[in-house]
Amino acid sequence: MNGQNKEFDVITNELISTKLLRHTIQIFKKTDKGLRPFGTGVLFQTHNKYFILTCSHVAEHIESSKDESLYVRVGKKEYVNIIGEFKLTDIDKSGNIDLAYIVLGEEIVPILKKHIYF
Repeated sequence: MNGQNKEFDVITNELISTKLLRHTIQIFKKTDKGLRPFGTGVLFQTHNKYFILTCSHVAEHIESSKDESLYVRVGKKEYVNIIGEFKLTDIDKSGNIDLAYIVLGEEIVPILKKHIYF
């Protein structure tokens, strides 16, 4: 059984490192100390539109502070501003469903596609 676990671990690690990680992003927000991790998201595409699926408590940051923005890392020290249409659940009214999606603006998609899979 030990050999089977090792084979499973190898296959799982390969899938995570070559597939899943390129669809998963870390979302950053601007602070007085620079950009800091704030949340995560998953990128996907459907019907020629590109999306980030995240939590509403992350996306509501945009609505609660109009001067703030959220960012995605696209290089070792390069970040792009998340531009798009934010749709989120109201956690109190939805029975604690903490879900949001962002329809990405056309201007950000080509930049993200160079670094991340949809």
